[in-house]
Amino acid sequence: MLRSLVGSEMCIRDSYHAVDWSESWIIALGCFHVCLAMTAGLTRNNLVAQGCIFLTIVGVVGLGETMNSLAGTHWEKFAGQNYFDSHGVFWCTLVALPMLLIAMAMAVNTVVSCGRLLVAVKVKQFKREARTRQKQSSGQSEEPEQSRKKQD
Repeated sequence: MLRSLVGSEMCIRDSYHAVDWSESWIIALGCFHVCLAMTAGLTRNNLVAQGCIFLTIVGVVGLGETMNSLAGTHWEKFAGQNYFDSHGVFWCTLVALPMLLIAMAMAVNTVVSCGRLLVAVKVKQFKREARTRQKQSSGQSEEPEQSRKKQD
């Protein structure tokens, strides 16, 4: 087991050093991910914007195989070397993984927001029910007095 972990670490390190991180398209991709994460964070209270961003992420990740093969065919036009293998490891690591992490954060935010909204609605419901019970109990105690006044 330890041997496989050491081998995996060496594979990751070798893969990291094989990439030319100064290529403009890789820097632009990183900036895109940062902008996407910032947009997702800034629109965290806007359900429509969050839905659009989430669906865009799902679309890009869903088309990952097609986009990877397209990039593998035309890599000479934008990259110094062909990073796009048939398995899509590079694509999944540099494109899909960051987008899926952003989508997961958005999903967690939506669940937390829904939980807060549910609590707020239930609190208002309980307060309204308490006021209704209080009015009914105070209304019942006033009714006999009013009926006595009418009898007098």
